[in-house]
Amino acid sequence: MLSFGISGLLCYFIGTIYPLYASYKALSTPGTQDDAQWLTYWVVYAGLTSLEAIVQTLFLYVPLYYELKLVGLLWLMTPQTKGAQLLYEKFINPFLTQHAAKFDPVFATTKLAIDNAQVDKLVALAQQYGPEITRGAINQAAETLKRQSASGEINSRGDFNNQRAPQTNANQRAPQTSASQRVPQSGNYNQGSTNVPRSMPTRY
Repeated sequence: MLSFGISGLLCYFIGTIYPLYASYKALSTPGTQDDAQWLTYWVVYAGLTSLEAIVQTLFLYVPLYYELKLVGLLWLMTPQTKGAQLLYEKFINPFLTQHAAKFDPVFATTKLAIDNAQVDKLVALAQQYGPEITRGAINQAAETLKRQSASGEINSRGDFNNQRAPQTNANQRAPQTSASQRVPQSGNYNQGSTNVPRSMPTRY
């Protein structure tokens, strides 16, 4: 059994990194057959990833979940099995075809918002001034840290010296009750006096 970390890393590499490069190679070739293969894979992978995000808590209780996911990813992408094409033709394509009338208005509204002229202006401004603003923020943060380090506000461990938690002083301990302030025992004593009188002699 593979460990949780290794299995998750292999699923990430096989499920995303390798298909990414394979899609790049497919787009670089003149044929379209491999383009359709990897486009189908990404459609199926997006659907399965969305389903996994919804019920991920349940999947974590399945024994050998990441090992099974690793085998499933290989089944999806290999040309011998064509798992992605099978799932697309059997489930995803019929489902989207049946509910396309419900999804089209949402995507049409999104497309109008993206194609808006104001959005184009914002994108142009971000491309023009974004790198300069980012560099200025980074340089200002670096100068601030350098100035604070030179003035001694930051020690060698990276902590701020003037933000340490105050320690309790020994002179600030809770005062103890003195002997003269103790409550006197029951007995005969003069009013206003704190001294308890001696016992009276017994008469015979």
